[in-house]
Amino acid sequence: KGTTPSVDKPNKAKSAKRQASLVESWGGSPVAAWQEAAATLEGERARMKAGTLKFFCLELLEQAGPAGMRVEDIVATLQARGMKDWSTVAVPRNTVATSLNQDTAFVRVAPARFSLREFHPALAAEQQAA
Repeated sequence: KGTTPSVDKPNKAKSAKRQASLVESWGGSPVAAWQEAAATLEGERARMKAGTLKFFCLELLEQAGPAGMRVEDIVATLQARGMKDWSTVAVPRNTVATSLNQDTAFVRVAPARFSLREFHPALAAEQQAA
């Protein structure tokens, strides 16, 4: 009798809780969150060196709004806009994900999806506490 390895299945209760947290952090309105975040985004932009990967990601995620972007889409958009050449990078999505995970300006809102902390204060606080 062998045991089968456990497979992580999506936890619907956890997903619903995360969605509720996102809606709460938006104050019920993604547009309101976007407007509120604009003031503090200027501070983040000033902190980052222009032309860096994090700076470009900040620009893209600001345009994306509270929904954020998938890492694969960030990589593709940076390449398409000529902001970053990935030809010498083995796994660009790992480079982006690691960079965003290491900076408090960014928050993971779903697997492989990032947004800006300013759009999700409750979720950012939850991730910093973990």
